[in-house]
Amino acid sequence: MQKLIDRALGESIATADSDGLTSQLQALADLEYELSDIEKSRDFHHTGGLSMILRLMQPSQKPEQLQPGPESGAAETAALRAELQLQAQASWVLGTMVKAFPEAQGWAMDAGAMPLLLGM
Repeated sequence: MQKLIDRALGESIATADSDGLTSQLQALADLEYELSDIEKSRDFHHTGGLSMILRLMQPSQKPEQLQPGPESGAAETAALRAELQLQAQASWVLGTMVKAFPEAQGWAMDAGAMPLLLGM
């Protein structure tokens, strides 16, 4: 599981190439599958996985700055798209982790997941 967490963290979005992004998204998809098992969700939380997921869900900019403007270049637009893809996949992982596991729901609430989800 730790290898998946490390792959999901990958590089920062600003420097991630398309192969790096693809690897991060695949790692998150693999984590989502693994976390359908409650015991693996518990392990994920105890190894710091929940905080990693929440970091990936946080926007790097204020919501009003996340809209590409006419002056945005291709690189800026690609970085925004990558960030939104990672946020969406990380949210999916969180949802799978907590959907049938009340203890994990409490961990997510205590860690501040709700404001992140409502802000998307």
